[in-house]
Amino acid sequence: MSNSLSKPEQRLLVTFTSQQWSGRPGMDAVYLCLGLGFVGFVVCLVLMIFMAGLRDPGAAALFIVGFAVALTTFIVLAKSSSEKKFLIGINQRVNDTILELTGNPDDQLSLRGFRRFIENGQRIPFAVHGVPGLELVAIREGESAVAGRKHPAQSLTAPPSPSSIHPPLVITTELMIAVTPPDYGTTSFDRLLKATLDTG
Repeated sequence: MSNSLSKPEQRLLVTFTSQQWSGRPGMDAVYLCLGLGFVGFVVCLVLMIFMAGLRDPGAAALFIVGFAVALTTFIVLAKSSSEKKFLIGINQRVNDTILELTGNPDDQLSLRGFRRFIENGQRIPFAVHGVPGLELVAIREGESAVAGRKHPAQSLTAPPSPSSIHPPLVITTELMIAVTPPDYGTTSFDRLLKATLDTG
């Protein structure tokens, strides 16, 4: 293997933003519910013209709360379903790549393990024909309101820190295959590196 091929190589498999998958579909449920409560108040005022029963303060309050909670629940459940479907899709795509490179079905990630891998920004090592050097890497970056300013995103499983009171507007996650050839050259690793480069 030539010296030029002995350097670590990385190829992007999947990239997505927190608008596609956040891992926390109900994170803004409180603010959403408050906003829908205001909408419910306006709707209630309009309905009072036609429904005398809503002119009672208790009935009006019950309508507004029920309206906000029902719509918030529907929106959060719909977003949760959409995010789960998206996660299943990229999990399958990554697993197909892992199987193609390692040839070992046992190396594939369960949906729960894949989610944990993304949330924590981990590195998962794999071996090809017993030769180490292949890693699945997750990198999460947040883009703040200041244009062009990026920084590593906080782990979804970590408690909020004082600096995360104003979280990034968008979190971008990149899943990559990293290949680091061993000190000794092998035919298997030559094929691995070529296959990985071809995935780009």
